[in-house]
Amino acid sequence: MLVIVCQCPLVLCSGAMETYIRVVVRNRFVVIALCVLITALSLNQMRNATFGSSLGQMFLGENPEYQAYLERLSDFATDEIIVLALENVDITSPDTLDRLDEAVDKIEEIEEVDRVLSVSNSQQIMGGPGLLRVRKFGDLIRSEPENTSEIFKNLAEDPLTGALLLGGEGKHTALVVELISDPDRAGETAPALVAEIQDAMVSSGFDGDKVHKVGILSVMASVIQESIWSVVHLLPLVLLALVFTVYLMFRRIWPVFVGGGVAIIAVIWTMGFSVFLEPQISIAMALAPSVILIVSMSDVIHLCSAYLLELKDGKGKDEAILASGTDVGTACLYTSFTTFFGFAAISFVPAPVFRLLGIVLGFGVGTALLLAMTLTPIFFSFMDKPPLVIKDERSLIQRGIGNTLDVLSRISTERSRSVIVGFVAVSLLVIYGLSELNFETRLIERLAPDHPARVDNDFFRENFRSAQLLDLYVSSKDKEGLLDPVLFAKLKKLQESIDARDDVEGVYSVVDLIHKVHHTLQNPEPEDALPKTRQALAQYILLFEMAGGKDFD
Repeated sequence: MLVIVCQCPLVLCSGAMETYIRVVVRNRFVVIALCVLITALSLNQMRNATFGSSLGQMFLGENPEYQAYLERLSDFATDEIIVLALENVDITSPDTLDRLDEAVDKIEEIEEVDRVLSVSNSQQIMGGPGLLRVRKFGDLIRSEPENTSEIFKNLAEDPLTGALLLGGEGKHTALVVELISDPDRAGETAPALVAEIQDAMVSSGFDGDKVHKVGILSVMASVIQESIWSVVHLLPLVLLALVFTVYLMFRRIWPVFVGGGVAIIAVIWTMGFSVFLEPQISIAMALAPSVILIVSMSDVIHLCSAYLLELKDGKGKDEAILASGTDVGTACLYTSFTTFFGFAAISFVPAPVFRLLGIVLGFGVGTALLLAMTLTPIFFSFMDKPPLVIKDERSLIQRGIGNTLDVLSRISTERSRSVIVGFVAVSLLVIYGLSELNFETRLIERLAPDHPARVDNDFFRENFRSAQLLDLYVSSKDKEGLLDPVLFAKLKKLQESIDARDDVEGVYSVVDLIHKVHHTLQNPEPEDALPKTRQALAQYILLFEMAGGKDFD
C-alpha cells in the first residue's frame, strides 16, 4: 500500500504528460501558429529593452535608508566623481594653468558634469586680521609671478586643496570631476563619459598616456566594458559549444537543429518576459539567456536520446514519440521543479537585481520545459523515422560515457564502503575550503594587474591620497544649526576621531573651512581654536562668500 501511495503522483504526472503530448501532436499546426505568435510578441517586446545597470537601483532599490540618502544627497552635491591624475606637470607654469582652464571648461560643457575642481580654480584663502581675500590659485600665479614659490607653498600646505590636488611632492596634480546627481544613471554610460573626459584633456594639450583616471565611476567603466564584452561573446560561445557537443554525441544534424531551435525560442520568450517586467537589462540579467540556453538544450537532448532508444526497442514512430515524451517528460518535469524553486529562491534576496533575476530564471526554466515538451514531439512527428545506430557505430563520446558509467556502477556496488569514505573525505575538504572563502568586493581587483585601470589606480595610490570617498551627512534639528558653535565643536571632535582610524587617510568638512577663515582673520591661540559665537560663524560665512568663496553654494 505504501508503494502505491508513493507512486500515485508519478502515475498522475505520466498520465497528464501522455495526454498533453497526444493533444499537442494532434493539433500541431495550431500549436505552431500559437508559438510563432508568442515568439513575434516577445521579439517586439524586446525592442523596448535598454542595456543599463544603475548600481543603486540594482542593489538598493526601494530600501528606505537608500531613499533617505538620496533625499539628503539632493540637498548637497553628488557622490559620483571621476578623478584625473596628471603625471609630471608644472602647475606653476602659466601655460599649464591655461591648458587646465581650457580642459575644465570643455569638461564642464559635458551634459552630465556639474563642476570640475583643479589647482587652477582652487580657492586660496588669504589676508590678515580683519581682512579676508579668496583668490584662485591660477589667478595668483599669473598676477604675482614673483611670489610663485610662496603661493605654491601655501597651496601645498592647504588641507582643503593641496592634500587632495597635489601628489608626488608637487610633481603631479589631480582634477576632480563632479557629476550631476542621478541615481538612475546606468553604469553602461560610464565608458563613453570617461572617454569624453579623456578627449577633453587630450584636446587641451595633455598627453593622454599621462592622464590617469581613478574613482568608482572610472573603475566601473572598465569593469562594464569587460562585462559587456564577456556577455556579448558568452551567448554565441555557449550555443556553439552546445551545438558541437550535441553533434559529437549523436553524430546527426537533426538533434542539433531541434535542440538549438527550441533553446533559442525559449531564450526569446524569457527575455521578452524580462523586458516586460523591467525594460532595463542589467549586467546580471544579461547572463539569463546563456542559462536558459543550457537548461533548454538539456531537456531536448533527453527527449532525442529517449526517442532513439524507444525506436531501437522496436516501437513504431508514433508510439516512440508518445513513450519518450511521457517517460522523459515526467522526469524533466520533476527536475525542472527543483531547478525552478532553486532559481525562484534567488528572488527572496533583498535586492532588486536578484529578485528580478530569480523571477526571470524561474520563468525561463518553466518555458524551456514547456517548449521542449511541445515542439520536440511535433518535430518528431514531421520528420521521417531516423535510421538506427547499432552499438558498434556509436560515437566516441557515447561509448566513452557508457563505459564510464559501467565502471562507476561497478565501483559503487563492489566497493561501496570505500566510495562512502572517499565522499566523506572530499566533503571535509570542501567544508574546509568554504571556511577559507573570501568575498572580494573591490571591483578594481577583478581586473588584470596590467589593465589600464589597475595601472592608473596604482599610480594614484602611490602619489596621492585615496580616491575612495565616503560622504557623511550630519543633520541639525534647527533651521540654522550650522551656526551653532556647540555643533561645530562636536563636528570637530567627530572628524578627529574618524581621522584617527588606521584605514582613513584624511577627513575634510566645513570645520576645516571655518578654521581656515578664523585663523586668517584672528590668528587665534591655540592654533585649533574655533569661533565661540553664532554671530561670528555667520559673519565668517558671509565674509567668505563676499570675498569670492563658493563652497557654500
